[in-house]
Amino acid sequence: MSNFLAKRMPFRVKKMRNRAARRRTPGMLDFCVMTGDVGLVDEVLKRLDRSSPDKLLRSIAAEIARAHEAVALCNDRLAAIEAGAVAPPPEAPRFVALDAERDFSAMQGFHQLELSGDGLPMRWTGPGAEFQFEFTVARETAAPFALRFLKFYAPSKPLALRAEVDGVEIAVALEPQRVGGFVARGELPPRAERGPTVLRFACPKTRSPRDDGFDDDRVLGLLFLRLEVGVAESAAGEMSGASN
Repeated sequence: MSNFLAKRMPFRVKKMRNRAARRRTPGMLDFCVMTGDVGLVDEVLKRLDRSSPDKLLRSIAAEIARAHEAVALCNDRLAAIEAGAVAPPPEAPRFVALDAERDFSAMQGFHQLELSGDGLPMRWTGPGAEFQFEFTVARETAAPFALRFLKFYAPSKPLALRAEVDGVEIAVALEPQRVGGFVARGELPPRAERGPTVLRFACPKTRSPRDDGFDDDRVLGLLFLRLEVGVAESAAGEMSGASN
């Protein structure tokens, strides 16, 4: 072997090894699979609005913004730890109520706020069958929830509603109310880790008023009024007094 080839060989071997290493470098999805974060990937994919290219782009941008906020919060916490001034995390509330007048977005599966003739805030869900809520509530024990709504736009037979929390389907009981409307009741299972809860519902059917001859191109699910999660302090006090 000539001196020239002897000198060039190590560089060629090194270059081939680098190429092989680059080919073996896993992507972000592979990393999530290896670290057991497949559920997180699925959760993000479910939140993406694919009803149009513009909405898909906006929902991706919202996920990026959420990630930036989470990183900024972690950086603030680390800085506080290094400074020795870390306050204990606040306790999660025992009761949360979300009314239709809250700032729900199309990404969450809601149309714009409307008012009834009596001034009651309400929102149609849509255009997709799914709609979701994100909130923080204490879940050391099971937390009951009640979803109150006026009606389905396209009711199924029998009436039904599906729900899942943190990506796991849970049972829901649908109760017609004497004064009108419905209440969907269920329980959030206990969870040790803190953090926001994502509660998602799915209507069995959706329909556009345009199909019924109305000048309205929206696709509607159900007419939402209010979501209550957990046990209010007054109710908790009454239960404690009864047990004593």
